[in-house]
Amino acid sequence: MKKLLLMIMLSIPATSFATSSMGINWNSWDIDGTTVDGAGVMLSGNNGSFIYDVDIFKLSAGGADLTANVTELGYAFGDSEAGAVFVGFQSADSDINGVSRATDPQVGWVKRGGDGTQIKLSVVGDEDNSVLGDFQFPMGNGFFELGLWNNDGDTLWRIGYSWKF
Repeated sequence: MKKLLLMIMLSIPATSFATSSMGINWNSWDIDGTTVDGAGVMLSGNNGSFIYDVDIFKLSAGGADLTANVTELGYAFGDSEAGAVFVGFQSADSDINGVSRATDPQVGWVKRGGDGTQIKLSVVGDEDNSVLGDFQFPMGNGFFELGLWNNDGDTLWRIGYSWKF
């Protein structure tokens, strides 16, 4: 958790000269037929070819809670505002006993920046090759957000709103 806070603190100065959004969301994760739901917060953006995402969410079901945090950093080869291939890494952690932070390579395509629809599609080189999709549609002063994370048949859905700054 200390590393996550350090990453957030280091990324905040970057947001002063980057295209960024911060938002709230609702998450629903189907894990082996059991659904856990809960609220989350996110920060995403780009600065030229540098792209970043930070997600923190707390899910619960039947009295059990799970708090997770996911950080993604990448480099886009080309203009990320027009759409470009990127490589980077994803680092994920949770408060489940016996689970420690895992950092894995990530490759995908991103279109982020400007006022239009923002898209990020990627595959994470973890044990099950997770597939991720993030879509931000312009709405008011920010974005309506839809997200998907599929890992070996377990799927996390996210819906939310973020404000541009």
